Amino acid sequence: MTLCGSQAFDESKGDDYRMLTAAGAEFLKHGAKGSPHTRLVFVTSALLLLWVEPGKRKGGKPDLKQSINLMLASVPKIAVVKGKTTPALQRAKNVDADRCLSIINARERNLDLEAKSKEERDQWHAALSYLLNEAQLAREKALLCSSLE
Repeated sequence: MTLCGSQAFDESKGDDYRMLTAAGAEFLKHGAKGSPHTRLVFVTSALLLLWVEPGKRKGGKPDLKQSINLMLASVPKIAVVKGKTTPALQRAKNVDADRCLSIINARERNLDLEAKSKEERDQWHAALSYLLNEAQLAREKALLCSSLE
């Protein structure tokens, strides 16, 4: 389904993408300083992308400094990109570009991740791209409905 010229995605994989991202996966998170560290990355049902220390997913409120709200992010300001495209990943030595993935958020900071394999990186790229598109469609529909009232 497309709305207002949005990119079409395979709707049949939507449930698979939501299940994959809800379950989460461990990635190496690369930052501006220091060594990369393992983080569990997952997406909540409210489309909040979170990264936490493995084993710390349960309990309490999420640290919003370690999150990106996909529902509030507008697509031109957020992108999911494959490869070593950011300064943090370009600085990383002995890192295969085929395993790298960045969530680039123009308003906030980037999330630079290294997957365990190219296949895992590609799955997460497709899933996050789908969820961003889904969020954009929901925003466009809400704007359209509010303008008709």
